[in-house]
Amino acid sequence: RLWDLCDAFGPGLAAAYGARNGDQHTEFRAAQWAVGVAQNDGARVEAENARDSIGMPAPKQRFNDWFNVGGFGWLTGIVFIVVGAGLARQEMAADAASGGEGGAVDFTQTVQDVVARIVELEKRLENLQFDEDAPDARAKVDAIMADQIDALVDGRGQLIAVHGLAVFAQYFGPFSGGERNLGRCWSALTDGHADEARAAAANARREFELALDAYARVEASV
Repeated sequence: RLWDLCDAFGPGLAAAYGARNGDQHTEFRAAQWAVGVAQNDGARVEAENARDSIGMPAPKQRFNDWFNVGGFGWLTGIVFIVVGAGLARQEMAADAASGGEGGAVDFTQTVQDVVARIVELEKRLENLQFDEDAPDARAKVDAIMADQIDALVDGRGQLIAVHGLAVFAQYFGPFSGGERNLGRCWSALTDGHADEARAAAANARREFELALDAYARVEASV
């Protein structure tokens, strides 16, 4: 992919040219190194004199010298990086909007199915007694989470790509509330608290219904 090539080539090019220095700065650093490795006082004095005769370029001159020898290559590398990032974002947004390999998300149908299955769950919970073991009811909650909730959560990037994060939050907020209440229902069933399980299931259904209403308003305004 083109953006992979840009992201692979750009950083290397920018780093290679960004590390260059002007001739005077390079000569000064070489002279400074010669001072450090001088074997005796005479050699050190001679090296120091050579270094001082070159002189460290002023900051503005160092920048100008660096730009002359490396600036164009550095800028070219930065351009590759920016272009690669832009292409990658475009590709990811397009992939999210289309559903990628997982297929497109149907928010309305999925949540309608969830509501219908919660209604069935509520019927099962109507006569549930305190401390009664209800593995079939827990299995129903697990199935809703695995079959619909998890898939929709995994595909939320598609919804964000279509509506934007702020609008997405308008309907996904109550959806998340429904998800949390389903989790409370499962926990209450595990602990044998029938009343709490019934209340959590009812709250989950209402939250999902609110999510459907919010989504319908968003779609109507598009």
